[in-house]
Amino acid sequence: WLARVSEALARADGTVVVACSALKRSYRDRIRQGGPVIFALLTGPRDVVAERMRRRTGHFMPVSLLDSQLAILEPPGAGEVFITADLTRTPERIVGTLLTQLRTLG
Repeated sequence: WLARVSEALARADGTVVVACSALKRSYRDRIRQGGPVIFALLTGPRDVVAERMRRRTGHFMPVSLLDSQLAILEPPGAGEVFITADLTRTPERIVGTLLTQLRTLG
């Protein structure tokens, strides 16, 4: 599926938003093969993430996998363009923060 995301980015005419975990650098590298990408990293305490996961219904990702997902997370590093926001904020504040950071990049 990473190849499909990369191919879609390569074909895109304009701005594209893709939501996925892309936890590892190698995953993000594969996505970036389709063209320039700005990644958004949401940060926050594990307990907040776990509680939000518990409240979801019908989602494929169980809370029992959270620790393994956090363990393999490779934060963005050199050569990766990314923006970040605190996930404990309101959705409106998160979006505002990310948009402000995007404007400073462009």
